[in-house]
Amino acid sequence: MQFTPPKLLTLLAMVLTTLSLITVPQLSQAATKGKAAKEKVILMPMDVSVEDRGLISEMQNAVKEGLSQKYQVYSGAAVLAELKKSADKQNKSTKKNCDETKCLQDVAMAFDNAYVAMVHVKQISGGYTLSISILDVFTNETVLANQLSCRRCDAFQLLDKLKELVGVTASGERQSIKAEAAKGPAMVRIPGKNYELGKYEVTQKEWQAEMGRNPSKFTSCGENCPVEHVSWNDIQEFLQKLNAKTGRQYRLPTESEWEYACYGGNKTEYCGGNKLDSVAWYRKNSNSSTHPVGQKQGNGYGLYDMSGNVWEWMQNWYRSSKGGRVLRGGSWFSGVPVGLRAAYRSSSTPTDRYSSSGFRLARTLP
Repeated sequence: MQFTPPKLLTLLAMVLTTLSLITVPQLSQAATKGKAAKEKVILMPMDVSVEDRGLISEMQNAVKEGLSQKYQVYSGAAVLAELKKSADKQNKSTKKNCDETKCLQDVAMAFDNAYVAMVHVKQISGGYTLSISILDVFTNETVLANQLSCRRCDAFQLLDKLKELVGVTASGERQSIKAEAAKGPAMVRIPGKNYELGKYEVTQKEWQAEMGRNPSKFTSCGENCPVEHVSWNDIQEFLQKLNAKTGRQYRLPTESEWEYACYGGNKTEYCGGNKLDSVAWYRKNSNSSTHPVGQKQGNGYGLYDMSGNVWEWMQNWYRSSKGGRVLRGGSWFSGVPVGLRAAYRSSSTPTDRYSSSGFRLARTLP
C-alpha cells in the first residue's frame, strides 16, 4: 500500500504521540527515583559520661551532620518532647535515654518512621569508645551497628570520629587536615566553658615543626621541653602557620581564661595545688633550666606546668598598650614563691624574648 505524503505525516504523528505516552511516564519515574526523599532516622539523646556533659551539644551535632549524608534526621527538643509524652503515658519519669521498646515505638510513630539511632560515648583509659546502633523498632532489625575507639583524642578529634562512626569518611583536603590535627597539640576542654587550653606548654618540637627553627636557649633540654625565647609577636606568626595547616583557630588564652583553668576547679595557691614543689619547676628545683612538659603534678582539669617552667604569654594587654602584654604562671627562674601563685600577674612588651617565657595554646569551641 502506497501512502501519500499527508497520510505519512499523519501516521508519524500518531507513532510519536504513542511513544511519548509510553516514554514520558518512564522518564518521570526515573526522575522521581533519582530525587527520592531520604529515609528518616530519629537520633535519641546521647549516652555520654559525666565528664563530657559539656560537649553533648557538639557531639550530638557531629553525629547529626554525619547521619544527614544519608538520612533525614530528627533530634533535639522535638525528640525530647515525644519521649516525655511516651514516659507520661506509661506513668514513668522522663529519661534521657529511652530503651524500652514501647517508648521507642511511640517516638518512631510520632515522626511516621521506624528507624531510631542510639549513640554511646564511653571514656576509657587514654581515650574513648564510641558506638552507634540504628534499629527498626517494629521489626527489631539492625540497620547499622558500628564501634570505634578514639585514643588520645582532643575534643575536635572526638567530634570528627563521631562523624566517621556513622559512615562519613573524610577525603581530599579534609583528610589531610585530620592527619595533621592528629599530630597537633593535646588540648583539654575546660568544664562548663566554651574553650580549651593546651594540655602542655608548646614544645620545642611543635615550634620547629611550624617555624623550621628552634629559638630556645635550652635546646639540650630536649624537644619535649617548652619552647622559650619567643616574643608575643613571634607567637602570632606561629599561630598563623599552625592555623593554616590544621584548619583550626588556635590563639593565646585571655588572662581570665587562663586563671580560671589554672585553678582546675579548686581554689589553690598554685596551679594544681598548695605544695609548690609538686606542681612547678622554679629556681629552687629547676637546676637553672626548663624541663620536659608534664613531669610535675597536673591540676584538676589535667593541665600541666601552669605554675613554673616558663612564663606564659596572654592575649591581652596588662593595662594599656604601654603596659605590655600579660604573662602568667612564673618560670624556672622565679625565685620567690609569690611569683608562681595562681593570681600573680606580670607583663612584657610584645617584642621581648626571654629564656623564661613561652606559651600555651587556646581555642574557642563551637
